[in-house]
Amino acid sequence: MTTARLSAVLTAIALLGSPALGAEKSCRPDEAGRIPAANPCLRLTGRALVAGPKDGIGAPGALVFDRPGIVLEVRFTGTSFALELAAENAHVELCVDGKCARERLAGPMREVRVAEGLPSGEHLFLLRKRSETIGSQVEAGRIRIDPGALLLEARKPAARRIEIVGDSYTVGYGVESPGRGGPGTQDESGRDCDDEKLRATTNAFAAQGWIAAELLGADAQVNAISGLGLVRAYGGDTTWLPYPEYYGRVLQNRAEPAYDPARPPFGAPWKPQAVVVALGTNDFSTELAPHEAKRFADRAALRAAWKKAYAEFLARLRRLYPGARFVLVSTNLATGNELADGVRDIVADEAKAGRKDLVAVDLPSMTQWGCHWHPDLATQRANGRRLAETISKLMGWPLAD
Repeated sequence: MTTARLSAVLTAIALLGSPALGAEKSCRPDEAGRIPAANPCLRLTGRALVAGPKDGIGAPGALVFDRPGIVLEVRFTGTSFALELAAENAHVELCVDGKCARERLAGPMREVRVAEGLPSGEHLFLLRKRSETIGSQVEAGRIRIDPGALLLEARKPAARRIEIVGDSYTVGYGVESPGRGGPGTQDESGRDCDDEKLRATTNAFAAQGWIAAELLGADAQVNAISGLGLVRAYGGDTTWLPYPEYYGRVLQNRAEPAYDPARPPFGAPWKPQAVVVALGTNDFSTELAPHEAKRFADRAALRAAWKKAYAEFLARLRRLYPGARFVLVSTNLATGNELADGVRDIVADEAKAGRKDLVAVDLPSMTQWGCHWHPDLATQRANGRRLAETISKLMGWPLAD
Protein backbone atom coordinates (compact mmCIF):
# COMPACT_ATOMS: atom_id res chain seq x y z
CA MET A 1 0.00 0.00 0.00
CA THR A 2 1.37 3.43 -0.91
CA THR A 3 2.00 6.09 1.73
CA ALA A 4 -0.76 8.26 0.25
CA ARG A 5 -3.25 5.36 0.30
CA LEU A 6 -2.34 4.47 3.89
CA SER A 7 -2.82 8.09 4.95
CA ALA A 8 -6.25 8.21 3.30
CA VAL A 9 -7.38 5.00 5.05
CA LEU A 10 -6.18 6.19 8.45
CA THR A 11 -7.96 9.51 7.94
CA ALA A 12 -11.21 7.72 7.04
CA ILE A 13 -10.97 5.49 10.13
CA ALA A 14 -10.39 8.52 12.35
CA LEU A 15 -13.41 10.31 10.91
CA LEU A 16 -15.64 7.25 11.39
CA GLY A 17 -14.77 7.17 15.08
CA SER A 18 -15.30 10.91 15.62
CA PRO A 19 -18.19 13.38 15.40
CA ALA A 20 -18.64 15.00 12.01
CA LEU A 21 -16.37 17.99 11.63
CA GLY A 22 -19.33 20.35 11.15
CA ALA A 23 -21.06 19.04 14.26
CA GLU A 24 -17.84 19.30 16.28
CA LYS A 25 -17.46 22.94 15.30
CA SER A 26 -21.12 23.82 15.96
CA CYS A 27 -20.97 22.32 19.46
CA ARG A 28 -17.95 24.36 20.51
CA PRO A 29 -18.74 27.24 22.94
CA ASP A 30 -17.32 30.69 22.32
CA GLU A 31 -14.51 32.17 24.40
CA ALA A 32 -16.97 33.13 27.16
CA GLY A 33 -18.36 29.59 27.34
CA ARG A 34 -21.67 30.46 25.62
CA ILE A 35 -23.45 28.49 22.91
CA PRO A 36 -27.05 28.56 21.58
CA ALA A 37 -29.38 25.95 23.08
CA ALA A 38 -30.40 25.01 19.54
CA ASN A 39 -27.35 22.95 18.58
CA PRO A 40 -26.74 19.27 17.75
CA CYS A 41 -24.97 18.45 21.02
CA LEU A 42 -28.24 18.84 22.95
CA ARG A 43 -30.77 16.04 23.16
CA LEU A 44 -34.46 16.92 23.14
CA THR A 45 -37.32 14.52 23.84
CA GLY A 46 -40.46 16.11 22.46
CA ARG A 47 -41.34 18.69 19.83
CA ALA A 48 -39.52 21.99 19.37
CA LEU A 49 -38.32 24.38 16.70
CA VAL A 50 -35.74 27.11 16.30
CA ALA A 51 -37.15 30.65 16.08
CA GLY A 52 -36.32 32.43 12.86
CA PRO A 53 -35.39 36.12 12.63
CA LYS A 54 -38.80 37.24 11.35
CA ASP A 55 -41.35 34.53 12.23
CA GLY A 56 -42.47 36.11 15.52
CA ILE A 57 -42.31 32.84 17.43
CA GLY A 58 -39.60 33.92 19.85
CA ALA A 59 -36.14 35.40 20.16
CA PRO A 60 -34.24 34.63 16.93
CA GLY A 61 -32.20 31.48 17.35
CA ALA A 62 -33.99 30.38 20.52
CA LEU A 63 -35.24 26.84 20.96
CA VAL A 64 -39.04 27.07 21.37
CA PHE A 65 -41.44 24.46 22.80
CA ASP A 66 -44.82 24.43 24.53
CA ARG A 67 -45.93 20.84 25.21
CA PRO A 68 -45.77 19.34 28.70
CA GLY A 69 -43.20 16.63 29.37
CA ILE A 70 -40.46 18.15 27.18
CA VAL A 71 -36.95 17.12 28.26
CA LEU A 72 -33.82 19.04 27.19
CA GLU A 73 -30.53 17.32 28.01
CA VAL A 74 -26.97 18.67 27.99
CA ARG A 75 -23.68 16.92 28.79
CA PHE A 76 -20.83 19.25 29.69
CA THR A 77 -17.59 19.65 31.61
CA GLY A 78 -16.56 22.38 34.02
CA THR A 79 -17.81 23.68 37.34
CA SER A 80 -20.87 25.78 36.42
CA PHE A 81 -23.95 25.82 34.20
CA ALA A 82 -26.43 28.55 33.24
CA LEU A 83 -29.20 28.79 30.66
CA GLU A 84 -31.22 31.69 29.24
CA LEU A 85 -34.96 31.07 29.53
CA ALA A 86 -38.19 32.95 28.84
CA ALA A 87 -41.87 32.11 29.29
CA GLU A 88 -45.15 33.82 30.00
CA ASN A 89 -45.87 31.52 32.95
CA ALA A 90 -44.35 28.05 33.08
CA HIS A 91 -42.96 25.70 35.70
CA VAL A 92 -39.86 23.64 34.94
CA GLU A 93 -37.37 21.48 36.78
CA LEU A 94 -33.68 22.26 36.30
CA CYS A 95 -31.44 19.33 37.24
CA VAL A 96 -27.68 18.79 37.36
CA ASP A 97 -26.34 15.32 38.12
CA GLY A 98 -29.71 14.23 39.50
CA LYS A 99 -30.21 17.20 41.86
CA CYS A 100 -33.28 19.17 40.77
CA ALA A 101 -34.84 22.51 41.63
CA ARG A 102 -38.16 23.89 40.46
CA GLU A 103 -38.15 27.19 38.60
CA ARG A 104 -41.10 29.40 37.69
CA LEU A 105 -40.54 31.25 34.45
CA ALA A 106 -42.59 34.41 34.03
CA GLY A 107 -41.12 37.11 31.84
CA PRO A 108 -38.60 37.93 29.12
CA MET A 109 -35.36 36.11 28.48
CA ARG A 110 -33.08 35.95 31.51
CA GLU A 111 -30.12 33.85 32.50
CA VAL A 112 -30.86 31.26 35.16
CA ARG A 113 -27.74 30.18 37.06
CA VAL A 114 -28.40 26.51 37.60
CA ALA A 115 -25.20 25.26 39.20
CA GLU A 116 -21.85 26.57 40.48
CA GLY A 117 -18.92 24.97 42.30
CA LEU A 118 -19.37 21.59 40.66
CA PRO A 119 -16.52 19.09 40.88
CA SER A 120 -14.39 18.82 37.77
CA GLY A 121 -15.39 16.20 35.24
CA GLU A 122 -18.48 15.39 33.16
CA HIS A 123 -21.94 16.56 34.23
CA LEU A 124 -25.50 16.08 33.00
CA PHE A 125 -28.10 18.86 32.89
CA LEU A 126 -31.82 18.28 32.35
CA LEU A 127 -34.60 20.79 31.79
CA ARG A 128 -37.97 19.10 32.39
CA LYS A 129 -41.12 21.04 31.46
CA ARG A 130 -43.58 20.13 34.20
CA SER A 131 -46.52 22.40 33.52
CA GLU A 132 -49.00 22.84 30.71
CA THR A 133 -48.79 26.15 28.83
CA ILE A 134 -51.63 26.13 26.34
CA GLY A 135 -51.38 29.25 24.21
CA SER A 136 -47.84 30.19 25.26
CA GLN A 137 -44.36 28.69 25.10
CA VAL A 138 -40.93 28.37 26.65
CA GLU A 139 -37.84 29.76 24.92
CA ALA A 140 -34.33 28.51 25.62
CA GLY A 141 -31.60 30.93 24.53
CA ARG A 142 -27.90 30.46 25.19
CA ILE A 143 -26.14 28.00 27.47
CA ARG A 144 -23.15 29.20 29.48
CA ILE A 145 -20.46 26.93 30.90
CA ASP A 146 -16.94 27.69 32.12
CA PRO A 147 -14.64 29.27 29.52
CA GLY A 148 -12.59 26.45 28.07
CA ALA A 149 -15.05 23.77 29.22
CA LEU A 150 -16.65 21.40 26.73
CA LEU A 151 -20.14 20.66 25.53
CA LEU A 152 -20.16 16.90 25.03
CA GLU A 153 -21.97 14.72 22.53
CA ALA A 154 -25.51 13.87 23.66
CA ARG A 155 -26.36 10.48 25.13
CA LYS A 156 -27.87 7.95 22.75
CA PRO A 157 -31.67 7.57 22.81
CA ALA A 158 -33.16 4.61 24.67
CA ALA A 159 -33.86 1.46 22.68
CA ARG A 160 -37.51 1.61 23.80
CA ARG A 161 -39.70 4.54 22.78
CA ILE A 162 -43.27 5.33 23.82
CA GLU A 163 -45.55 8.13 22.68
CA ILE A 164 -48.28 9.14 25.11
CA VAL A 165 -51.34 10.85 23.64
CA GLY A 166 -54.02 12.14 25.96
CA ASP A 167 -55.72 14.85 27.95
CA SER A 168 -55.42 16.27 31.48
CA TYR A 169 -54.83 12.83 33.03
CA THR A 170 -51.73 12.50 30.81
CA VAL A 171 -50.69 16.11 31.50
CA GLY A 172 -50.68 15.45 35.25
CA TYR A 173 -53.21 18.24 35.81
CA GLY A 174 -52.92 19.44 39.41
CA VAL A 175 -51.59 16.03 40.46
CA GLU A 176 -49.44 17.42 43.28
CA SER A 177 -52.11 19.63 44.84
CA PRO A 178 -51.60 19.40 48.64
CA GLY A 179 -54.34 18.78 51.14
CA ARG A 180 -55.12 20.63 54.34
CA GLY A 181 -52.08 19.03 55.98
CA GLY A 182 -49.73 21.00 53.72
CA PRO A 183 -47.01 19.86 51.29
CA GLY A 184 -46.64 16.10 51.09
CA THR A 185 -50.27 15.42 52.03
CA GLN A 186 -53.29 14.92 49.81
CA ASP A 187 -56.98 14.78 50.62
CA GLU A 188 -60.28 16.12 49.28
CA SER A 189 -59.36 19.70 50.20
CA GLY A 190 -56.74 19.67 47.43
CA ARG A 191 -59.44 19.73 44.78
CA ASP A 192 -59.90 23.49 45.19
CA CYS A 193 -57.30 25.27 43.02
CA ASP A 194 -56.87 28.70 41.49
CA ASP A 195 -54.99 29.14 38.23
CA GLU A 196 -51.55 29.64 39.78
CA LYS A 197 -51.92 26.69 42.16
CA LEU A 198 -52.95 24.57 39.18
CA ARG A 199 -49.84 25.59 37.22
CA ALA A 200 -47.56 24.96 40.18
CA THR A 201 -48.97 21.51 40.96
CA THR A 202 -49.32 20.17 37.41
CA ASN A 203 -46.52 17.74 36.59
CA ALA A 204 -46.43 15.61 33.45
CA PHE A 205 -43.61 13.56 34.98
CA ALA A 206 -45.89 12.45 37.82
CA ALA A 207 -48.63 11.28 35.42
CA GLN A 208 -49.46 7.71 34.46
CA GLY A 209 -47.89 7.77 30.98
CA TRP A 210 -44.50 9.07 32.03
CA ILE A 211 -44.44 6.79 35.08
CA ALA A 212 -45.08 3.80 32.80
CA ALA A 213 -42.25 4.87 30.48
CA GLU A 214 -39.83 5.15 33.40
CA LEU A 215 -40.80 1.70 34.69
CA LEU A 216 -40.04 0.33 31.22
CA GLY A 217 -36.79 2.26 30.76
CA ALA A 218 -38.21 3.98 27.68
CA ASP A 219 -37.89 7.43 26.16
CA ALA A 220 -41.28 9.12 26.05
CA GLN A 221 -42.87 11.89 24.05
CA VAL A 222 -45.97 13.43 25.67
CA ASN A 223 -48.58 14.95 23.36
CA ALA A 224 -51.53 15.89 25.55
CA ILE A 225 -53.90 18.83 26.02
CA SER A 226 -56.26 19.24 28.98
CA GLY A 227 -59.97 19.50 28.29
CA LEU A 228 -59.97 18.09 24.77
CA GLY A 229 -61.45 14.93 23.33
CA LEU A 230 -61.65 13.36 19.90
CA VAL A 231 -64.86 15.14 18.88
CA ARG A 232 -65.68 17.63 21.66
CA ALA A 233 -64.16 19.50 24.56
CA TYR A 234 -65.13 19.34 28.22
CA GLY A 235 -68.65 20.67 28.73
CA GLY A 236 -69.08 21.26 25.01
CA ASP A 237 -66.68 24.23 25.08
CA THR A 238 -66.21 25.59 21.55
CA THR A 239 -63.15 27.72 22.35
CA TRP A 240 -60.88 24.87 21.27
CA LEU A 241 -60.94 22.47 18.36
CA PRO A 242 -61.04 18.70 18.94
CA TYR A 243 -57.69 17.16 19.91
CA PRO A 244 -56.73 15.72 16.46
CA GLU A 245 -56.54 19.26 15.05
CA TYR A 246 -53.58 19.99 17.34
CA TYR A 247 -51.80 16.67 17.11
CA GLY A 248 -50.00 17.44 13.85
CA ARG A 249 -48.45 20.69 15.05
CA VAL A 250 -44.96 21.34 16.39
CA LEU A 251 -46.30 24.04 18.72
CA GLN A 252 -49.81 23.57 20.04
CA ASN A 253 -50.67 27.27 19.68
CA ARG A 254 -49.57 27.59 16.04
CA ALA A 255 -51.06 25.76 13.06
CA GLU A 256 -47.76 26.00 11.17
CA PRO A 257 -45.34 24.44 10.79
CA ALA A 258 -46.67 20.92 10.65
CA TYR A 259 -44.80 18.21 12.54
CA ASP A 260 -43.16 15.39 10.63
CA PRO A 261 -41.66 12.85 13.08
CA ALA A 262 -39.30 11.55 10.39
CA ARG A 263 -37.94 15.06 9.78
CA PRO A 264 -38.56 17.16 12.90
CA PRO A 265 -37.49 20.83 12.80
CA PHE A 266 -35.20 20.16 15.77
CA GLY A 267 -33.88 16.96 17.31
CA ALA A 268 -33.66 13.39 16.12
CA PRO A 269 -36.37 11.56 14.12
CA TRP A 270 -39.06 10.04 16.31
CA LYS A 271 -40.46 6.53 15.77
CA PRO A 272 -42.10 4.97 18.84
CA GLN A 273 -42.67 1.23 19.05
CA ALA A 274 -45.65 1.73 21.40
CA VAL A 275 -48.29 4.48 21.39
CA VAL A 276 -50.64 5.07 24.32
CA VAL A 277 -53.93 6.76 23.41
CA ALA A 278 -55.89 8.11 26.38
CA LEU A 279 -58.64 10.21 24.80
CA GLY A 280 -62.35 10.22 25.55
CA THR A 281 -62.71 11.56 29.09
CA ASN A 282 -63.73 14.97 27.77
CA ASP A 283 -65.99 13.51 25.10
CA PHE A 284 -68.16 11.64 27.59
CA SER A 285 -67.73 13.11 31.08
CA THR A 286 -70.33 15.88 30.66
CA GLU A 287 -73.84 16.08 29.28
CA LEU A 288 -74.43 17.47 25.81
CA ALA A 289 -75.01 21.24 25.81
CA PRO A 290 -77.92 22.82 23.89
CA HIS A 291 -75.56 24.45 21.39
CA GLU A 292 -74.24 20.98 20.41
CA ALA A 293 -77.60 19.73 19.13
CA LYS A 294 -76.66 20.32 15.49
CA ARG A 295 -73.56 18.12 15.87
CA PHE A 296 -74.94 15.38 18.13
CA ALA A 297 -78.65 14.67 18.17
CA ASP A 298 -78.22 12.51 21.27
CA ARG A 299 -75.67 10.40 23.18
CA ALA A 300 -75.92 7.63 20.60
CA ALA A 301 -74.89 10.10 17.88
CA LEU A 302 -72.01 11.27 20.07
CA ARG A 303 -70.79 7.70 20.56
CA ALA A 304 -70.98 7.01 16.81
CA ALA A 305 -69.04 10.19 15.96
CA TRP A 306 -66.43 9.36 18.61
CA LYS A 307 -65.89 5.83 17.31
CA LYS A 308 -65.48 7.13 13.77
CA ALA A 309 -62.97 9.78 14.89
CA TYR A 310 -61.07 7.21 16.96
CA ALA A 311 -60.72 4.84 14.00
CA GLU A 312 -59.51 7.70 11.80
CA PHE A 313 -56.98 8.80 14.42
CA LEU A 314 -55.61 5.27 14.77
CA ALA A 315 -55.23 5.05 10.99
CA ARG A 316 -53.34 8.32 11.06
CA LEU A 317 -50.99 7.03 13.77
CA ARG A 318 -50.36 3.82 11.82
CA ARG A 319 -49.35 5.85 8.77
CA LEU A 320 -46.93 7.89 10.87
CA TYR A 321 -45.49 4.93 12.79
CA PRO A 322 -45.66 1.73 10.71
CA GLY A 323 -45.31 -1.33 12.89
CA ALA A 324 -46.15 0.43 16.16
CA ARG A 325 -48.51 -1.15 18.67
CA PHE A 326 -51.22 0.66 20.59
CA VAL A 327 -52.63 0.74 24.12
CA LEU A 328 -56.08 2.33 24.33
CA VAL A 329 -56.88 3.73 27.77
CA SER A 330 -60.22 4.29 29.45
CA THR A 331 -61.15 5.43 32.95
CA ASN A 332 -64.25 5.66 35.09
CA LEU A 333 -66.73 8.49 34.46
CA ALA A 334 -69.57 9.87 36.53
CA THR A 335 -71.84 9.65 33.47
CA GLY A 336 -71.51 5.85 33.09
CA ASN A 337 -69.40 3.37 31.16
CA GLU A 338 -69.45 4.98 27.71
CA LEU A 339 -65.69 5.42 27.54
CA ALA A 340 -64.69 1.93 28.70
CA ASP A 341 -67.36 0.34 26.50
CA GLY A 342 -66.31 2.48 23.55
CA VAL A 343 -62.63 1.55 23.89
CA ARG A 344 -63.50 -2.15 24.01
CA ASP A 345 -65.67 -1.70 20.92
CA ILE A 346 -62.80 -0.02 19.07
CA VAL A 347 -60.44 -2.91 19.87
CA ALA A 348 -63.08 -5.44 18.76
CA ASP A 349 -63.80 -3.55 15.52
CA GLU A 350 -60.09 -3.29 14.71
CA ALA A 351 -59.61 -7.01 15.37
CA LYS A 352 -62.50 -7.86 13.03
CA ALA A 353 -60.74 -5.83 10.34
CA GLY A 354 -57.58 -7.90 10.89
CA ARG A 355 -55.71 -5.30 12.93
CA LYS A 356 -54.61 -6.95 16.14
CA ASP A 357 -51.86 -4.55 17.12
CA LEU A 358 -53.72 -2.99 20.03
CA VAL A 359 -55.13 -3.70 23.49
CA ALA A 360 -57.44 -1.92 25.92
CA VAL A 361 -56.76 -1.11 29.56
CA ASP A 362 -58.98 0.61 32.10
CA LEU A 363 -57.19 2.89 34.58
CA PRO A 364 -59.76 3.84 37.22
CA SER A 365 -59.38 7.13 39.08
CA MET A 366 -60.28 6.48 42.71
CA THR A 367 -59.64 9.30 45.20
CA GLN A 368 -59.24 12.16 42.68
CA TRP A 369 -57.64 14.55 45.17
CA GLY A 370 -55.82 16.53 42.48
CA CYS A 371 -57.05 19.93 41.31
CA HIS A 372 -60.69 19.94 40.20
CA TRP A 373 -61.26 16.25 40.93
CA HIS A 374 -58.29 15.01 38.92
CA PRO A 375 -56.12 11.99 39.74
CA ASP A 376 -53.76 12.50 42.67
CA LEU A 377 -50.24 11.16 43.10
CA ALA A 378 -51.29 7.79 44.51
CA THR A 379 -53.78 7.20 41.69
CA GLN A 380 -51.29 8.20 39.01
CA ARG A 381 -48.60 5.92 40.46
CA ALA A 382 -50.96 2.95 40.62
CA ASN A 383 -52.25 3.55 37.10
CA GLY A 384 -48.74 4.16 35.79
CA ARG A 385 -47.69 0.72 36.98
CA ARG A 386 -50.80 -0.92 35.53
CA LEU A 387 -50.15 0.82 32.22
CA ALA A 388 -46.50 -0.29 32.28
CA GLU A 389 -47.54 -3.89 32.90
CA THR A 390 -49.96 -3.68 29.94
CA ILE A 391 -47.27 -2.30 27.63
CA SER A 392 -44.79 -4.88 28.93
CA LYS A 393 -47.12 -7.72 28.02
CA LEU A 394 -47.98 -6.24 24.61
CA MET A 395 -44.37 -5.48 23.63
CA GLY A 396 -42.50 -8.24 25.45
CA TRP A 397 -40.54 -5.62 27.40
CA PRO A 398 -39.60 -6.61 30.97
CA LEU A 399 -40.09 -3.87 33.54
CA ALA A 400 -36.89 -1.97 34.25
CA ASP A 401 -37.23 -2.40 38.01
